[in-house]
Amino acid sequence: MKKMIYIFAIASLFCLASCEKEVVPVLQPIVVEEVTADAVACSCEVMEGSIEQCGFYYATSKNNVTNKKGKKADATFSGNTISGKIVDLSPNTTYYIMGYGMNEKGEGVTEVVQVKTTSLVPDIDDNQYPGKTE
Repeated sequence: MKKMIYIFAIASLFCLASCEKEVVPVLQPIVVEEVTADAVACSCEVMEGSIEQCGFYYATSKNNVTNKKGKKADATFSGNTISGKIVDLSPNTTYYIMGYGMNEKGEGVTEVVQVKTTSLVPDIDDNQYPGKTE
């Protein structure tokens, strides 16, 4: 009987040692992939932790982003990458963006990045076309 208890105790310790513990997500800095007059596509890598919900906070004020008072854009999570596109932005405007990933342990965030959308350039008929960031 003592031998069975001893084997059970060792097996239990082995199982506990091999189980991964859930942690708050740890995210790498945002990579800005594309900027247009009305949208920004970006992504970030998840280094640790599972992801149940993710996205990007954004605003024209850095304080609103860091205090999570700005708008939220949903994102997708695949492999270890959070990626999304923030849309309906204003041309020639500076935005601050911070990625986030959430699980049962809490919310992990990236550093805030600053991005300026491109301008719209009118043609001779006053049609608007994407231009360059000033």
